[in-house]
Amino acid sequence: MRVRVQSTFNGSFTYFTLIIPHCGGIWRESVRGEEWSRSVAIEALDILESVYGEDRTKIRFEHI
Repeated sequence: MRVRVQSTFNGSFTYFTLIIPHCGGIWRESVRGEEWSRSVAIEALDILESVYGEDRTKIRFEHI
C-alpha cells in the first residue's frame, strides 16, 4: 500500500498529513513532527496498523 505524505505548517507547529487509500475511499490522518524522521515514520506506521489494520511491512510512504 502506498501512503502519500504531505508536510503542512500550521503557524505554531509542523505536521505531516497521511493520505490513505482505504476501502474505496481516501482517509486522512495527521502525525506531528518538525521533519520526517524514523520516529515520525514509526508513529505513522503504528496509526496505520492499529486503526486501519494494515500490515506495516507492506506500507510504503510517498512524499508529495
